[in-house]
Amino acid sequence: GKTIPEERPVMYIDRARAQVTAAAITTVGTISLSENSKMITGLCGMLAQDNVLTAGEELMGIFILSSDDLNMQPSEYPFQTGYSAGLGALIMSNGGQTPVFFPVKIPVPAGADIDITVDLVTAVTNAAEVAVFVAYE
Repeated sequence: GKTIPEERPVMYIDRARAQVTAAAITTVGTISLSENSKMITGLCGMLAQDNVLTAGEELMGIFILSSDDLNMQPSEYPFQTGYSAGLGALIMSNGGQTPVFFPVKIPVPAGADIDITVDLVTAVTNAAEVAVFVAYE
């Protein structure tokens, strides 16, 4: 659009989360926005694991938003963190992550359903925890 998105105070926030192991598009869930919703103002994707990354595995990927209620394409965003085991196993003890939101300005119809999927760069032996947050007003 003609205006640059800016960070705004959060009025509503919803999330979908799942455990994922596949390096393929995987459904996380659907967020049903409030009947008062007008605009998505922020997006955040968190990726974590507290197990072992096997040699050659990476914990990186994207989250994808889609909807039958509005056109959101293209809508692919990177997770805010990434890990790699490189040539040896990486024993994880994931510390806390501070959510960092992408400021966006996506008009939505009231009560829209937002479908969330993820795509990891490589498959992982031990499941990754993914959480996607949608802030809106």
